[in-house]
Amino acid sequence: PPSSHTTDQPSVFGQALSVGRTAKVYAEGMPGNCATKNSGQYVVKHNPWAYHLSERSSCVQYDVPLTELSKDAASGRLPNAGMVVPDLCNDAHNCDLSVADDWLRTEIGMVMAGPDWLAGHLAIVVTADEDDHHQDNLVLTAVAHPSLHGAVVTTPLSHYSLARLYSEVVAAEPLGEAATAPSMATAFGLDLSGR
Repeated sequence: PPSSHTTDQPSVFGQALSVGRTAKVYAEGMPGNCATKNSGQYVVKHNPWAYHLSERSSCVQYDVPLTELSKDAASGRLPNAGMVVPDLCNDAHNCDLSVADDWLRTEIGMVMAGPDWLAGHLAIVVTADEDDHHQDNLVLTAVAHPSLHGAVVTTPLSHYSLARLYSEVVAAEPLGEAATAPSMATAFGLDLSGR
């Protein structure tokens, strides 16, 4: 938990705020903003912003329960740097994959029905934090954007590539090891000029 593993390094969310952009994490089952302890199906280890001690005040303001996502999506107020964290059931750790599929279909469908997606300036990335321990940590990652149609990427990417994408979206220098990671935007051919 954050009580024993905090960092003073910047997060991609704090970075977005520092360059005048918006950031928000939506965590399912979280009992309150920026919760630093497990509660029910909410596990803090899947909520990265809670670990950034120097950004605690921003986390308390912008790391919110998932219930806020539908309001932000419908009003066209999704953040420049955003993340949705499912609970242990809907991330397929504790429930069948079909449950997670249904949850993803509902949440992504709701976001795609909103004005941010319809305006063409929103990319959705779905990725896991690990594989099933049978493929040398090969993790399927899907990227959806109105400009993408069946793009298959074979370039090796990592979670640092995803961190780099966040920085690139907010027009900032990639943080830490993300600076040398392959660009997810380049690999998928995403045009970030209209950020």
